[in-house]
Amino acid sequence: MCLGISGQIVEVTDAVRKLAVVEVGGVKRTVNIACIVNEERSAASCLGDWVLVLR
Repeated sequence: MCLGISGQIVEVTDAVRKLAVVEVGGVKRTVNIACIVNEERSAASCLGDWVLVLR
């Protein structure tokens, strides 16, 4: 079973590898943001966005 937890992107750690830090209830975790970054949208523009982190 998969669980989706909402979290906010607080930092982009590696734009080339599409990695960002997401905060969920005070806990920070590095996640891959490749699903929301493309040619029209850069990794830096994702700061502050809310995303679902699948666990």
